[in-house]
Parts: sequence; C-alpha cells; structure tokens
Amino acid sequence: MASTSTSGRGEWAPDPFSVLEPHNKMIKSSLSVKQFDVFINHRGPDVKTTLALQLYNSLKNEGISAYLDSEETELGDYFPSAIKNAIFSARVHIAILSRRYAESAWCLAELALMFQTEARIIPLFYHVQPSDFRHIKNGVADAFSKHEENGRYPNHDVQQWKDCLQNVSGIKGYELNGQNDDLNKLCCEVVTTVVKEKKKRKIPLQVAKYEVGLDELVKDFQSHCQSNGEMKDKIIGIFGMGGSGKTTLAKYLFNNKSSEFSGSTFLFDVRGRHVKDELTSLQSQLLKDLIHLKEKSIGNINDGITSIKDNLQRTRESRFLIVIDDADHLKQLDALVPIDALNSKSLVIVTTRDERLLIQAGVNVRYKMKEMNPEHSRELFCWHAFQKQSCKSGFQNLVEGFVKVCGGLPLALQVMGAHVSGSDKSYWKLELDVAENITQRHKRYP
Repeated sequence: MASTSTSGRGEWAPDPFSVLEPHNKMIKSSLSVKQFDVFINHRGPDVKTTLALQLYNSLKNEGISAYLDSEETELGDYFPSAIKNAIFSARVHIAILSRRYAESAWCLAELALMFQTEARIIPLFYHVQPSDFRHIKNGVADAFSKHEENGRYPNHDVQQWKDCLQNVSGIKGYELNGQNDDLNKLCCEVVTTVVKEKKKRKIPLQVAKYEVGLDELVKDFQSHCQSNGEMKDKIIGIFGMGGSGKTTLAKYLFNNKSSEFSGSTFLFDVRGRHVKDELTSLQSQLLKDLIHLKEKSIGNINDGITSIKDNLQRTRESRFLIVIDDADHLKQLDALVPIDALNSKSLVIVTTRDERLLIQAGVNVRYKMKEMNPEHSRELFCWHAFQKQSCKSGFQNLVEGFVKVCGGLPLALQVMGAHVSGSDKSYWKLELDVAENITQRHKRYP
C-alpha cells in the first residue's frame, strides 16, 4: 500500500446537506443519538458489503464504535440527521474513495461536512488513483460534468464538493487493489490508527487531590436534581459560597456524564475570564469542543452568540454537555448558554456563588452546596497537613481549632492544611491565632 502526501483542510461553508433535503419537510421522528468514534463515508453499491462492512466489523471487534448507515441507522431515524450526528460526534472519518464515488451527491455532501470538523480524515483509495481526484479527471471529471449539467444542485455546492475531493486526495491515506490479503491488512492498520487516536482524547478532569466526602455529596446532589436516574431539567444550577466545592462537584459530573453526549465542554472561571474581556475566547472554545470546529477568532460577543446558535441549530439532533463554571452575570449565560438551540436531552450545568443569578436566568432546578461535616472536614485537613487520613499525635487540639475556623469549607481546609504542613506546633499555634482573629473580625463586621 502506498501513501499520498499530506495537505490542508477545506474552507468553512454552509451545511452541504441542505441541498439534499426536501424544501418543505415536515418530519417528526425519533433519533437514537449515539456518540461514535468513527464515521465511514462510502458509496454503498461500490463497497458497502465488502470493504466498508469488513472495516466496520473489524472496528467493532476492537470495541470501537463506528457508523455504517446500514448497521447503525434505526427505525424512525431521519436519515440526514442521523448522518450529521455521526459525523460531528466522530473523531476519525474514513473516506472510501471508489471508482463511482463522485457520482454520489450524498458521498460528496458527507465529505464536505467532514471537512467542517476537526476530526481526522483517512482516505482509502479503492481501485482508483489519488491523482484522479486531485486533478478531477477520468471518471471523476465525468461525474462532475453530470452534476453541473443536470442543474439539480447549486453551482457553489458542486464547487465545494470538488474542492473537498481535491483536498482529500492530498491527505496521507492508503491505496488498495482489492485483493483479500490487502483488505485484511488494511483493516488491521486502520484499527491500529483509530486506537491511537482514541488515546489522544482529553483525559478526565482531576476532580480533587483527595476526594473526601465526594460520594455523599454526589448522592445528595442526585436526590435533589435527578429523578429515575435522569436530570430533572436540561439546565441545572449549583450555588454556594466560594470554596464550597461547586467546581469539584461539576468536574465529577462532567467526567461521569460526558460519554453520554455527542460533545462536551467545561468552561472554567467564567467570572474571571469576563473581567479579562475573554468571553469571545470562551465562545470559540465552546464551538471547538462541542462540534469540533476549527478554532477561529470571534469579533465580538454578539457575533459569537449568532455563531453558536447557528452551528448548534445545524446539529439540533445532537446532545451536548456544557458546564459554565463560576458565573456571576446574566451576560455570561446569554453569551455561552444557547438554551433554545439545544436538544431537549442536552445538559447545561452552571456553578455560581449567587442564587439570584440562577433565578433571573430561569433555572428551576438549583442545588445548594452544604458545609462539610466535622468528620470529613477533619479528614480533608489531615490529608493536606499530614498526607494521611488521621491526625498526627499531639496535634489533635490544633486540628480541631483549624477545622472550626474553616467552617466546613473544603477550599479553606485544603489551603490551611497545606500551609501548616511540615511545620512545628509553635507555628501551627501562631497561624491558628491569626485565623481565629480574622474569623472574629468577619463575625463583627460581615
């Protein structure tokens, strides 16, 4: 198998599927929204029962979820929507370029949509030469002449398809003559490539160095915000004092739920980023994380809002998970939470110090963070002060003093524990006196 050279991606364009759908469609159908690792782009009559199916089975046998329309589209699914969801959720796209590939407007529209994402594209040249696509010649040229002559599709769409086909011919891929030995070898190599790509995915967020009391916190959250294992609404608010563990809980939920969604994003420190005039950067990150769009500069917040709504409307059938961490102003939620553009099964989690913000934003399901109980407070402090669960001999009274001063706030317990770690009792007593004096002043002058 020979490889071609590497080249760049195509330019952004409107939804290429729009020209394939009926103009006045009145379709209400269910959609089994799944997240796929791989999308297999192919012309069915050429390779569906041969290379495409063998490749699909090889990936499936390795525990890799791949989308092949004949195997994954379910009864009741609206076909274009199912394909779009698969394309935008997959991190690897495989384009099987066969002799009559360019005759299929569906294949070309899928390819154009693939180029609008950041997913890796692997071309497989099946009984064809890459140069046929690079220079639009031989059967490829004949196919495009027919597209242009029949006038069924707008000229700019046909040109976009042609550009994408030329671009894909320059991406490093495989040439296959169709012999059985080559077919088996190819499938093995592609599986190996996909496995490596999966390993590059985002690692889970670190929830906390010491996850003390986390199980109880999660259970309490679930009892308030979930019903029959599902969130009670598609937007959930978590509020409480600074340092009460809101971000810790949100990170845990993000790690444990993100696999259920087609795309997910965790936008940290929104309050601080707003002060630095970085909301447009967060908007760009949201688009990149959710639908794998190439990161691009957004001129202003209103442009960002429009771009987010337009792009999420295009992928309306996809479920997304969005975490807005430490918000303190409605402007931030307006810029980053496009509720009307989200699928009803998407989930937005907002953390904030101010419950009033959630009420103003119409967030009906709100969870109030509670103080850590004395037992968990003691344990968390000891982990940071002594790097073990229990108290060092002779420090019991001092530990109790710090636990009382910290008032059940996880961040305070972590900071104070780390601050006195490794110091002698005299230093502990000095720092405890300072902390107690500060606490008393706050009580007098809140």
